[in-house]
Amino acid sequence: MLKTGYALVVTDQDEKRIVRSRSIFASVAAEWGIDLRILNIKGAVDEFTLLKDVSSGDLGDDIFVMLAFPLILETGEKLLAFNDCLNFFAGPISQEFYAKVNYYDIHYMEKHIIGTTGGNTDDQREALELVGKGLIHPEALVTHIGGLDAAADATLSLPSLPGGKKLIYTHKKLPLFAIDDLPSLARDSLFFADLSKIVAAKGGLWSKEAEDYMLSHTPNISDDTLVTRMPR
Repeated sequence: MLKTGYALVVTDQDEKRIVRSRSIFASVAAEWGIDLRILNIKGAVDEFTLLKDVSSGDLGDDIFVMLAFPLILETGEKLLAFNDCLNFFAGPISQEFYAKVNYYDIHYMEKHIIGTTGGNTDDQREALELVGKGLIHPEALVTHIGGLDAAADATLSLPSLPGGKKLIYTHKKLPLFAIDDLPSLARDSLFFADLSKIVAAKGGLWSKEAEDYMLSHTPNISDDTLVTRMPR
């Protein structure tokens, strides 16, 4: 077993997402020797103290802020250790988005604060290389599957749709469905029953096997007949 000696603390306020994250990443972290702690900080009165206590009083070497909220950014900056970096990886909507920064610490603690957005073809090549080596698993991000006929409604409903990435197959007709809903969908459809078994065998994640089955059992978008329900 590879021992990295790293500790990784992840926070969220959605217990369902936390449970899913633990089920996916706990074994991966253990394999790499990473001390992974995924915390529900909903209702925490003093998030700074809570997170500092979790790390036995140590501050963070690298902190990623994934939500555009001033308080989260300010807490992240306070938790940053000497000469280390906070990466603001979230897209604020307002051009007047501000958060307080301790410039005393910026100077004497030599803190670094950066923002990350977008990517180029070199980034895509590197990502594909890492996927090919099995070092990252983008399938963990996918929570919904659909065809091109579901794309418009899915896009318009994004603010109210839970979960992560919505994977759209642009040459297929397929109603949008949540991977977590496959067991209930399986009760009324042989298609979803078989697909549910394939997904369950992969730990609840979308996979090449699930994709191959879906592609071979769903109509193309160019077909004349509009499919509103999958065949039993």
